[in-house]
Amino acid sequence: MFLDKELPKIRVDGIDKLKNKAVAVIAISMEKKAYNTERLFAIIKWSFEKGFKKVLLSIGDSLNKYNFMLDKDGKEVDEKIAHQKASDLYSGWEETNKELVNFFQEKGYPVEIMRWDAHLDIEGYQKNYARLNELYEKDKIFYDELNKGINRYFKKKENITDLEKERALSIGYLIEELAGEVALLNHLGEGAVLFSRDTTSAVKNWLADKKEEDGYLNFEKVKFMKLKIKGDSAQTLYSIREMSKS
Repeated sequence: MFLDKELPKIRVDGIDKLKNKAVAVIAISMEKKAYNTERLFAIIKWSFEKGFKKVLLSIGDSLNKYNFMLDKDGKEVDEKIAHQKASDLYSGWEETNKELVNFFQEKGYPVEIMRWDAHLDIEGYQKNYARLNELYEKDKIFYDELNKGINRYFKKKENITDLEKERALSIGYLIEELAGEVALLNHLGEGAVLFSRDTTSAVKNWLADKKEEDGYLNFEKVKFMKLKIKGDSAQTLYSIREMSKS
């Protein structure tokens, strides 16, 4: 079974009310440190303990191309070059976390990895992407919610060289992220839940309440849930090598 360790505490409001728990999708952004190895272990452990049959790690590696499309002087960078730089982030993440993933897999707990480019090949992604761009242009609530998150991000970010260009890239990032996540959850079907700590939780939940007949995307099977992580402590640090010997 799992190791008896004092790990960060995971909280998701409403999780125990879910009747179907097929796949726990954990969204991981390469540019954020929210999911270090210890936290990721705790989330995967918690997911299986809550009754999920599988954990899918949704890796936002190439999604980070938007963060490489302006250089430090504010000059535009070719999208293909930015895409490659973003994709290269995965190797570092894999090296850090491969023993963790193997640890669960070897004990019979299915943990799978899905890199970002694979999200864009899912049926429905292109429709989602076009529709969300249209919503951004026409729906004031959607527009305002995305920009609220971006404004919070800008307050923390240093060295903003061109505010308008960076805002446009941030919008592109969030819309692609939403389109890919919705396509993935619809593809996985009932019982798939995406856990995320990002700033777009409000707009995700707002979208999930909308109906296709009202002019929105079909979010019938989509379930977003906000993940809260508490209790980090230096005393809980460990190495995967030590874990594997237990």
